[in-house]
Amino acid sequence: MLRIKKFPQIFVSFYIIGYIFAFFALFYKTKLVFAIITFIISGFINFLYYRSDGYRSSNLLIKAKKQIDKGNLETAAEYIMQSVQIADNEEVLMQINATIKKNPEHYGATAKLLEKRLHEHDTPFLRFIIASFYYVAHDVQKTKHILGDIPVEQLTVKSGRLLGSVLYELKDYNRAIKVFSQFDPKRLPKNEDEVAILYGLAVSHLAKEETKKAIEYLQRVKAKAPHFGNAEKLLKELTEEAKEPLDKQ
Repeated sequence: MLRIKKFPQIFVSFYIIGYIFAFFALFYKTKLVFAIITFIISGFINFLYYRSDGYRSSNLLIKAKKQIDKGNLETAAEYIMQSVQIADNEEVLMQINATIKKNPEHYGATAKLLEKRLHEHDTPFLRFIIASFYYVAHDVQKTKHILGDIPVEQLTVKSGRLLGSVLYELKDYNRAIKVFSQFDPKRLPKNEDEVAILYGLAVSHLAKEETKKAIEYLQRVKAKAPHFGNAEKLLKELTEEAKEPLDKQ
């Protein structure tokens, strides 16, 4: 059986554009051969995409989400177990978690089913799925427990972001800073996850009354995403508070 472990996402754009070109070329007799060749090439690339591990794992996660919403939790858990054994797909998982949850208790119950099956395929990604579902169900202690058993070097920026956030919520600021610091981009953040990491560092230091460090991190957040977590407003307030003692002298 043909198996493609990693399919370049740029090829997805290629076959979509190819289909569009082929369709419009059909209206011109002089372009008929070109249309047929383009359609065949696009179809072949499309076929390869559907055979890729990324597509198959994503499709199973999407199916699982639909089953969770319907309350078919055993079926959903089975789809997820099949998905994680094919490939890790954090982007699709985050898209699923970003949608409005009508029944958060379903996600908590699914997390329990998956936790019981950790012995079958205990990986950082499966733990991330379980933890994110517990978080949706507002069980931060379980979220912390599941993610906490992932070796530090195997955390990703997304799972690290979640673990750091949970530790912050539990007021374990020192550990939150330790986790967030592992993914500190050092320079300007490149994406939302890195922005969230810097913001997490800022509010964690702020909770420890380390205002100077909090301001430093908020300045880096503001440079990339000033409205993230009201970073700009918070930075302004902290900067003004820091100036007040000087003004009184």
